[in-house]
Amino acid sequence: MSGVENHVMTSKEGKDLLKEIEDELSHIKLRPEDIFGNREYESRKALYDKVKQLLEHLGIGHIGDTVWRISKRILIGNKTGPSYIIPISVKGMPYLNPGGPLKSGWYMYHTVNLELTPELDCIFAFTKPGK
Repeated sequence: MSGVENHVMTSKEGKDLLKEIEDELSHIKLRPEDIFGNREYESRKALYDKVKQLLEHLGIGHIGDTVWRISKRILIGNKTGPSYIIPISVKGMPYLNPGGPLKSGWYMYHTVNLELTPELDCIFAFTKPGK
């Protein structure tokens, strides 16, 4: 096992929530670039509520989440434990190594360190070990 599980969002409700999150992002400012050249979206209640609804719909019990625009290659560690990466919108051919291509409507659970190549907007949802 590679430490990465790919899942497909099959329900209309899940896809609709993902679209609502994407629409909400067009109204939210991005914070300045981090040291790796990527930017986090500012926190807003409307975005937080939609993300929470999506995570609950997917059955993801999480301890925290954040929404980012990934424009530069990054390494993702597992300092806090396993997590999910949920693409919201993708540009080009973002890729997770290990794990494969990232697509809107898919989500990935990982327990290992990863390399993420751009470009996409995505949710990182942090979980407790054991999902």
